[in-house]
Amino acid sequence: MRNPISGSGKKVIMKTDAIDILIAEDDRGFRELVFEVLVGSGYHVDVAPDGASAWKLLNERSYRLLVTDFRMPIMNGFELVLETKKCFPHTKVIMLSGDSASLNTTHLQETICHDGHKVRIDLFMRKPVVFAELLNSVERVLGYSAAAERE
Repeated sequence: MRNPISGSGKKVIMKTDAIDILIAEDDRGFRELVFEVLVGSGYHVDVAPDGASAWKLLNERSYRLLVTDFRMPIMNGFELVLETKKCFPHTKVIMLSGDSASLNTTHLQETICHDGHKVRIDLFMRKPVVFAELLNSVERVLGYSAAAERE
């Protein structure tokens, strides 16, 4: 497997039954860190630098979880989640944003509203993110059975 961050061809060894996660994040440094944390925890991870690239990947393979930034070029995270939930309702979503002022979230942070549209997500996290909390959130969103599948 080519390292999707650097394109270096670095091999990442993982279990064949690893859970597929897609990260959509335009900040390369943050994207690399999230990639390393999740791959190091046994997940199969693909990355995309913007919403349009993520949408293309979502149409090519099935993902259990989409971890997406809200503000990205070409197609923002909200648009990406709207399309994902229409076409792939089984895909879980964690949305990250450092710009929470532009989002309205419910008390349980399950519905986000933007420009008059609403979409249901599984978890909303504000940046900066503590990576241990992100990993715990991934486990929680995927459910206990996900952790057991990776063992």
